[in-house]
Amino acid sequence: MKTKKLIKEMACYSEKLTEANREIFDEILITTRFSNISEQDAEEFSYHCLDLFLQAEQDGVDIKTIMGTDDINVFCNDYVESIYKSYSLLKKAVLKLLYVPSILLIFTGFFGMFLSILLPIWIKERAVTFDVAVPFHLVLNSLIAIGIVHVALRYIGKYSPKLDGIAKKQERKWDFIVWGGYLFMVGIFVLSGLYLKQVLFHINFIVFIIVCLILDRLFHYMIRKIN
Repeated sequence: MKTKKLIKEMACYSEKLTEANREIFDEILITTRFSNISEQDAEEFSYHCLDLFLQAEQDGVDIKTIMGTDDINVFCNDYVESIYKSYSLLKKAVLKLLYVPSILLIFTGFFGMFLSILLPIWIKERAVTFDVAVPFHLVLNSLIAIGIVHVALRYIGKYSPKLDGIAKKQERKWDFIVWGGYLFMVGIFVLSGLYLKQVLFHINFIVFIIVCLILDRLFHYMIRKIN
């Protein structure tokens, strides 16, 4: 079954679960979706879990008995690790690079090149050009953005379910970490923009966008086709 259809059916049938069981299912959904396996494998596992949970409720069986453990992370990680080990080195590499083209399109292409460089030139000089003089800070900030997204995707699935209902003291700690990290990154972006302006190379904006789009489609195609 295709990924979109799996997601659509899960959104429909998960409403039939009891509130307590739906919370467990939602945690499984988040944990697997933000794991290091492909989207198709993650959704198929969640769909299988939903089918088991619905059957368990119908038979009057406790879901944790079906899972074989009280620890949802252990339940999910056993599956994720077994699937990930079955992947080829090529598929593992593509999975790590999967979101790089999207980050380059949005962060580097739209914000870094179009809004910060090209648009001011078009307005000031009243001439349309697609030649971008790429400064050092744009390359550095793009690498930082890729690193941040990679870390976020790796850990959000582990910690986001745990953030519901945490103690006020822990909540303040997480707020401090999130906002502190955000301000630190903004500070780096601002300072690098002020002091690392030297141009490294020139690139055509249209060519950059086309290459990113091609890589994005290619990576998603490879994830579906390779083992």
